[in-house]
Amino acid sequence: MSVSALEPVAALAGILVSRAAGKDAVTLAEILASLVMVSARRGQEARLDATLQALLGLGLPAMGRATGTSECAALSIAPGTALVQGSLQKLASLRPGIQRDVAAVVDQSGGLAVLRLGGPKSPSVLTKGCRLDLHPSAFAPGHCARTLIAQTTAILHQIDAIPTYDIIVPRTLARSFAEFLLRAAQAGGVEMSVSLKPEES
Repeated sequence: MSVSALEPVAALAGILVSRAAGKDAVTLAEILASLVMVSARRGQEARLDATLQALLGLGLPAMGRATGTSECAALSIAPGTALVQGSLQKLASLRPGIQRDVAAVVDQSGGLAVLRLGGPKSPSVLTKGCRLDLHPSAFAPGHCARTLIAQTTAILHQIDAIPTYDIIVPRTLARSFAEFLLRAAQAGGVEMSVSLKPEES
């Protein structure tokens, strides 16, 4: 099964505003990315892995892990299922390149938003609303998880050791989730690199 063309949509354009901040500030930005769910048919995991390797140079990730880079990655979200994140040009090959008997391919770009949170103090911001153990011994670069953060269903992916995280949330909840991050930073005495424009009445 497939759907219409990949169309990444900005959820916070003109709302999330950069502001002056110190060099130790936690950064927050919306990443405009295409998001495609690929789910292997029964017994077709190996073929899907080989196809992803051929198309994108990354394989089907193990549970709790991600393959690829911050520019193009496959995040495990269920057995035999990955959410592939990357540019429109990079992911355009998935629909024609994956045979229907191998996997279902569904564009999720319009329904999800990607927020990138980074800086040494970013774990302390997340732990205000996340129950995962984010200590480097438990959650490290290349790890990902589906979890609740501030009562919002999210996919958390650590992309480097700074640490920097990509947080994928429903697009309709992106603003309220960004508000949670800003409040969590303020409560923990962490400086943020952005602010939010007031909502229009």
